Amino acid sequence: MRAAIQAIILTAQKFNFTRLAIPAISTGIYGFDMEICARTMYQELKLYASAPHMPTCPSGIKSIRICLYDNASLVVFRRVLDTEFC
Repeated sequence: MRAAIQAIILTAQKFNFTRLAIPAISTGIYGFDMEICARTMYQELKLYASAPHMPTCPSGIKSIRICLYDNASLVVFRRVLDTEFC
């Protein structure tokens, strides 16, 4: 999961993307735990956002959307965000 998120970010930087949409990777047909997915995604995105290049990189990523399938997934992602990252 971490490697997938890192690869997405590196690919976006390589092609100078400014916006990303990332799904809750592997939580569908593969049954990866939604809470672990949320925690891992938030950790990796937080690392990216806190990297030294962020304030000065004019072509950096400006917006990242996490795409979720249903309301139950949204509840999990919000809970993880509220309890662990705010």
